[in-house]
Amino acid sequence: MRSSVRNKRLLKLGLGVVGLTLAAGVAFGHGLIVEPPARNAHCGLNEKPDQATTPACVEAAQKDFSGMYQFMSVLTHAQGHAQADSNNVCGFDSETWDGGPTPWDYQLDWPTSPMSGGTQTFTWNISWGPHWDDTEEFRYWITKPDFEYQVGGTLTWDDFEGEAFCVLNYDDTNPTANPNIVAEKASGLFHTTCEVPERAGRHIIYGEWGRNYYTWERFHGCVDVAFDGSGSGGGSSSSSSSSSSSSSSSSSSSSSGGSSSSSSSSSSSGGSSSSSGGSSSSSGGSAGTGVSCEYVVSNEWNSGFTAEVRLTNTGSEPVSGWEVEWGYTDDTSLVNTWSAVVNGMGPFTATSMGWNDTIGAGQTVSFGMQGNKGGSSAEVPEVTGNVCE
Repeated sequence: MRSSVRNKRLLKLGLGVVGLTLAAGVAFGHGLIVEPPARNAHCGLNEKPDQATTPACVEAAQKDFSGMYQFMSVLTHAQGHAQADSNNVCGFDSETWDGGPTPWDYQLDWPTSPMSGGTQTFTWNISWGPHWDDTEEFRYWITKPDFEYQVGGTLTWDDFEGEAFCVLNYDDTNPTANPNIVAEKASGLFHTTCEVPERAGRHIIYGEWGRNYYTWERFHGCVDVAFDGSGSGGGSSSSSSSSSSSSSSSSSSSSSGGSSSSSSSSSSSGGSSSSSGGSSSSSGGSAGTGVSCEYVVSNEWNSGFTAEVRLTNTGSEPVSGWEVEWGYTDDTSLVNTWSAVVNGMGPFTATSMGWNDTIGAGQTVSFGMQGNKGGSSAEVPEVTGNVCE
């Protein structure tokens, strides 16, 4: 087995290189796997710790509230699992946590994404300081066929195959040279296509995005998948859905002390409207599907904001094929969106990305956006649509 001591030596070497490159003005990038969503995409990007509703996200926030805001910073400055092991698998002893566990290293009952063996696409969002020119490779490992997931257990490298099932090299001087890597630069996305081994039941796919010797910066994440089709939290099993989507994945991170939240919701379960403090809700008068459609401002600063639309199925049956719409009365504009296909210049229309088309009973599907405010405060519009009108 490769030694974690060797990993620490590589980390020290990497940090030395970082010091040199910082002096030369090289900036850091940040990123994570967003489709199918990694743990830090589910709980961090899509659900902030102060707004978590999914049980695993609530528990992760309880373990490391402020750390969960660093969802795009699960990084090291080394050459990853191909060269060394780590004590913590999913965060790979991230230096952001001083080598300790990230919120996503705990074996909680994480949402799973449906998966099947064969050609699959894994999409990275690198829009937090995108670095295309020094991206070198992507690597993916999968748990062994006899792996059994245990909530509350300990995940180790002994649970994984010894060799990566997918290694993709990238050269930005010839970005189309590798047909299995699509750099969607306008959206800050890398789409990587791999042949996933056959498995049955619940498994974990661990991925890395590595930059070259300029920094040796490397990002790490775990994707929880279900090969029997019983995925509980979204995730694409189609290799074409990522590259054909017009959605981008970008967000602004916030600290636990600097975020603010307001919301507007529309529900088909009643006929009343109310307003209180920073939130408002309204509902149509006709009988509907029992889906609460809520717009939440998760953070705002001088000129910008981030927000989420949350679709919560309050009924007893799954709801599929959602489409929602919202508009702003001021000059608000959107810069980036994630986890939905968003069209329009105002009003805006959002539809699912396929993997999040169905909202299970009692479950929430959310998508997000980053924008420029049209006034002194971020507007909170009403969300309407075929499932919430």
